Amino acid sequence: VAVSCGSNPEIDRQLTKAEDIMEQHPDSAYMLLNGIDKETLSTKKEKARYALLMSMALDRNYIETTSFDVIQPAIDYYLKSGNPNEQLRTYYYQGRIFQNKKDLDNALNSFVKGINNSLNCTDSLTLIRTLVAQAYLYYEFYDFDSYTNANLRAATICKKLSHKNYEFQCLLNALNGAIVLENKNLADSLINLCNSFESLSYEQDKSLLEHQLSYDLKFGSKQDLASLLSHKNELLESDINCTLNLAAAYNKLGDNHKSKDLLDYISNQDINYDTLKYQSIYVAVLKDIGDYKNALSIYEDFSRRVDALNSIKFDQKAQSIEEKHDLELKAQEKERQKSQIIWCSISIVLLLCIIILANSLYVKRIKTEHTNDLLKIRNLQDSLFERDRRQEAMSNKIGGLFSTRFKLLDGLASSYFECKETGQEQKRIYSEVKNSLSDFSSDATTQELIDVVNGYKNGLMDNFKSDYPKLSASQYRLALYLFCGFSLPSISIFIGSDLRNLYVYKSRLKSVIAKGDTPRKEEYLKYFA
Repeated sequence: VAVSCGSNPEIDRQLTKAEDIMEQHPDSAYMLLNGIDKETLSTKKEKARYALLMSMALDRNYIETTSFDVIQPAIDYYLKSGNPNEQLRTYYYQGRIFQNKKDLDNALNSFVKGINNSLNCTDSLTLIRTLVAQAYLYYEFYDFDSYTNANLRAATICKKLSHKNYEFQCLLNALNGAIVLENKNLADSLINLCNSFESLSYEQDKSLLEHQLSYDLKFGSKQDLASLLSHKNELLESDINCTLNLAAAYNKLGDNHKSKDLLDYISNQDINYDTLKYQSIYVAVLKDIGDYKNALSIYEDFSRRVDALNSIKFDQKAQSIEEKHDLELKAQEKERQKSQIIWCSISIVLLLCIIILANSLYVKRIKTEHTNDLLKIRNLQDSLFERDRRQEAMSNKIGGLFSTRFKLLDGLASSYFECKETGQEQKRIYSEVKNSLSDFSSDATTQELIDVVNGYKNGLMDNFKSDYPKLSASQYRLALYLFCGFSLPSISIFIGSDLRNLYVYKSRLKSVIAKGDTPRKEEYLKYFA
């Protein structure tokens, strides 16, 4: 039995070899793993290790997968029993699968959890990849502050490990974020850092030149642009986005004919390019040369494309919110079942303890029949009664919190039928939902939530206001909803804000808390995970 339940030394040797060559020869690692008979994997640990290494091999060989079948054993085992390196790797490759599925919310959530669990991690390469992947998603969510900071953190780690190429690319990404944020001081600092690198490759030189062009378009003078255009041929050899920037530079310098020639050249190429950026530059060029008719025509098409793009983004966001809402309902049901099991177990233990204690007291009373013993028993009974009273009061508070939350969910669920009803019934349902949300957002309900949070979580909200007295009322309200356990989609309904903005507000508030010097900040930060 002991032999059958233990690991197979030969399998362990093959897995170790695949892990050792994963970075330098990922194709060989994949072939080695693919040759292992999965039926010979006997223990959960072996299956988890194989699953994680195979997921790494697939990703490193650019084999995109949208299925969790391969990595699931690693998720089941390492996220509960793994060390910091194993947990970080599992969260990263889980996030990569979510990315392949275009589920950006869950992908970002996986990367954030991986980084939060990386305190004692020694796998710096995976940490760098996680930070860069996280930064990419922040860019997709238009959170350019977080995008820039994640790339700067990755660059710092690369510098410690002397990974010059990775460091250079992360600094360029951070420079791109600084330009978008119009943070000239940071952009100047990053350009100086990039220029300090020696022995850059031809591709790295071109990439730096492209970012210099973006910088001069945002902050530079016409003289800076004119000087940079001496590298026109190198810029034209770069990607199509750089050619568009080159056309914008000529427009800014007033040479609209060269700008128009570049734009016409782009349109005649059989390649994909940023149509909206192309049209925005072309409109400016046509307006400057006096061709208002064509400028108006292109602008109308540009407006239609923007509207269509916004509509698609809205539909995607609505679908994402609905999916997350369903996941949250399932999670709540699991938590409810787990809570029932825990409370039943506690009740049984308490009942056994009471029976044992009562029996002990009964035997002692029979043996001694002493007045002092009777007095002790009476005091013990009073103590038990007081404990039960406190537990009942705490239970009422918890019940009130859940009642409030479920009342909101019930009201929101009613609005589901809005798309099915018509006429007066639709107006009635819409009014009920609106009133329900209005009642929940009232000052009275907010105070009720504050009282419950303070009562159930040892004065958490009062401590938070005391530790961070300079926050705004909206920031306190956002923290309160997070302390209560509400999801960001629900909070966006309560405060009437776009979900995308909430990601930014939450990130900024988390940054303020993290910079604080209160000993309770770790307790607050766990609600911002």
